[in-house]
Order: sequence, then structure tokens, then C-alpha cells
Amino acid sequence: MTVSRPNSLMTTMAAVHPIEAFTVPSDAVFKSGCRLEGSFYGSDGYRAARAMFHSGFKLETLGSFAEVRWPGIFARRYVQDPAVGIPFLTTSDVVEAKPPHRRYISAALTVGLAGVTVSAGDILVTRSGTVGKVVLCTKNHAGSAVSEDALRVLPTSGSIRGLLYCYLQSPAGQFLVVRSKSGSVVEHLYEDDLRDQLIPVLPLKLRTRLTELVEGMSRLRVEANGLLDEAEGEIQIQCGLPNLSDLEASTTSGSLSGARVFIVRSDEVFGPENQFGAVRLDATYYDPLAARLREVILGSGGKQLSGVLREVRNSGLRKRMYVDDPTVGVPMIGGKQLMQVRTSDVSYLSKALTRNLHEETVRAGWTLVSCGGTLGRTLFVHRNLEGWAVSQHVMRLLPDESQVWPGYLYAFVASPYGQIQVAQRAYGSVIPELRDFQFASIAIAVPPDRGRAIHNVVVRAFDCRADALALENEAIRLFEAAIEEGRDATEEKWGREY
Repeated sequence: MTVSRPNSLMTTMAAVHPIEAFTVPSDAVFKSGCRLEGSFYGSDGYRAARAMFHSGFKLETLGSFAEVRWPGIFARRYVQDPAVGIPFLTTSDVVEAKPPHRRYISAALTVGLAGVTVSAGDILVTRSGTVGKVVLCTKNHAGSAVSEDALRVLPTSGSIRGLLYCYLQSPAGQFLVVRSKSGSVVEHLYEDDLRDQLIPVLPLKLRTRLTELVEGMSRLRVEANGLLDEAEGEIQIQCGLPNLSDLEASTTSGSLSGARVFIVRSDEVFGPENQFGAVRLDATYYDPLAARLREVILGSGGKQLSGVLREVRNSGLRKRMYVDDPTVGVPMIGGKQLMQVRTSDVSYLSKALTRNLHEETVRAGWTLVSCGGTLGRTLFVHRNLEGWAVSQHVMRLLPDESQVWPGYLYAFVASPYGQIQVAQRAYGSVIPELRDFQFASIAIAVPPDRGRAIHNVVVRAFDCRADALALENEAIRLFEAAIEEGRDATEEKWGREY
């Protein structure tokens, strides 16, 4: 980095690569707290933020457009019965494409419940640990309680929602928000850090268009989740499967401590076919609910996954060469990112230096299942990750389309009937893992049409997700274009009404 006076010229030696040498005016250094690390001024976020400040648009604080609220740390009493509770979401949950209902807190015993629940249209910004992830709440989030690790941005007007969301998701907004964090070990963001951010006031027609795009994005994501719920319900109907609660009631007894108690015969542990990994002495592997479900499925004409798959494939990479330039790399993610509504923290594998890279990339129609850490996160590959690589913590299920439709395979594995069998097979006391051969014995019920109708529903759902992401990207692109082109050029396109 070369620090120069404003408007001064820089003489660069021919041997210096243009990426490694650039000019920074001295006033920019002083305004940035005299930071002298070159990466700060060379980042895309810094350049985008600087372009925003020089765009000619009037700048207003975020707090003039929205209320920024933090609920504070609140006590929560978890309940098992959803009828007496409300869904509780962590910041990891809210960034998922389909917000999970894993935990419920008591509706009667939670003090200040209205202050911790969110509504459709609220914008959430993560404030602790991983700072700056942004989520626009949809109807799927509405009424859920969200942890204190998320700041709430409540627009004062619906027409400004698109501008706020695009700013917070843009490189300029991300740079300025993340720069405001504090803390040496666990980083934090506070209300004033967000409230005092400066936002460009764009022409009214452009602001309206941004809001239309993000609202369309929200509707499509809600529609996608509704279709996936429909597909899950159709599995039980078309395959004639019982409710899991009925199976559990008939196979499980309890103890005075509330622990689940069951007996397993020794010949079930040491069977005649003691294949590698088949002898297990951990009680969870012999979960009577999973065992009974397997009996019901196979007894009614179901199959094992080995009978409907061409292959179960895991990553063969043991050495990775990462690159910073996306144009010379292939995107790579792990199990943590499978469920994210907008994939973040993407690494790039070198195209030139990675052996057998074509074997590592995924194809349309595959089902991906996380197999390390948090197990069972399941994603269908359709208009999302084609050509991407996934880590060894993600298993690829390649369907035999003569036996089952790809979308149905995904829907079954993602359903409770598949998830309970995936969880049953986990091994490891600290970090649970799954191996490729452990998927073969999972029982799957196959409807008479081999799952074609459910496959079509799943494809429509992922089409909605892809279309939603396209709308989101278009909104952010329009915001960034306005900043790069400046006020005069933007007003020629969108008018001068504010």
C-alpha cells in the first residue's frame, strides 16, 4: 500500500504487481483511525464504501429510517409441547432457508414475550460471534422468538425495506457494519453501531423497485417451504406410513428418571452377518422407534437405500489448494452451509492444482446429507450448487432413476422417517460421524409411481428458491449499480423524485 496526499501521483515500479500496489489518499487513512494494514483499504468492501461516500447521494443514518432494537438477554423455559410454546430460533436457525422448529419456549412463562418475537418484514442482523449476517423475516419466521444474538431492524415505512435490506447485504454495508464490531475474543455489535450507519437516499422509484424485489423474494421462499411441507405430508399418505408417535408409544417404556428404557437381545447385536461396522454396543443404535420403523417399511414392500442408489459418494480430497480469485477456483462448502438461505463463507478450490476435481463437484438430482458434526442436514441439488464442491462432511446420494425419482429420494431422507434413521447410525462420543456404508441399510418406502408426483413438488420448491435468489441478487445489483454510477446517472434512469 502506498499512502499519498490527495490528487498526488504515484510512481510504481514495473516489477510491482498492480494488485499489490494501489494508492490511498492520506485523508482516508486519518478518517479510518490511522489504520495502516493494506488489506483494509484494498478490500472490495472498502472500495464499495468509499464509492458510496463519493456517489453524490444524500446520506442519512440508518436510525432515521428504522428502529434498531435489541431485546437483551432473556430467560427461557423450554417446553416439549408446541401447543403451549412458541418456536425459538437461534441465529444459526434464522439463516436457514426453512427455519426449523427444534425448540419451543413457554408462551406463559417468558417475560416480555412480545419484545423477543419477530414479524414478517423485520430485518435481523447477527450481533455476536459471527457478526453481520442479514435475514429478512418472512411468514415462516413470524411469531417465533429469536435469541438475543440478533439485532432487530424495524423499518418505519414498508417502502424503505428494500433499501435497508440491500444496503446491509451489499459489500459497502457489510464492510461498514462488520467494521463497527468490538471485542477481542467474542465479537459483538450494539444498537448504536447499527443505528449510526450512514445510508444513501436513493430516488423514490428505485427504492420502490428494491422493495418489490425483496418482497417477491420473500413470497417465493414462503411458497417453497410450503411445497416442501406438502411433499413431506404426501410421503406418509402415498406410502401408508404410520405416525412416528404411534410407533414410539408401542415400543418404548419409561423409568422413574424419565430415561428411555428398552431391552436388546444379544443375537440382534451379534447377528449372523457381522459386517464391518455392524456390531455396535451403543444404546442409541438400537433405538426401538427406528427399529420398528424399519420393520414397518420393509414389511410393507419398502427397500433399503442400497436398492435405489447408484452410489453413495464422499469426498476423496485430502489436500486442498485454495485461491482467493473465484474465476480460477471452484466454490466449496461444508455441511454447515447446506441449509443457508444465502450461502456464505464460501472457499474456492484451485482448478489447476486440485486433482480429480470433476469427482468432487455435485450434479443436479443428487441429494446431499451432512455426515459430520450436525448430522442429517439434507439438500436437493437443483438450480443451486451444480458444479460446486462439498467437503468430506457431506455425503452425496446418487439415485438410480429406474428405481426412484431423485426429488422423492431427497424428500424421504429429509423427512422425519429418514432423519430418525440417519441419527440412529451416528457414531462418535464428541463429534458424531457417518460413513458411506451406513446409508445402505436405511429403509425407504417407495410409492407406486416411484415418487414422481412428490419429485415434481420438490422441483417446484427448489425452482422457487432459485427464483427468489435471483430476485435478491438483482436487488443488490441495482443498489450497487446506483452507488457505482453516482447520483446524476442514477437520476437519469430512475427520476429525481425522493
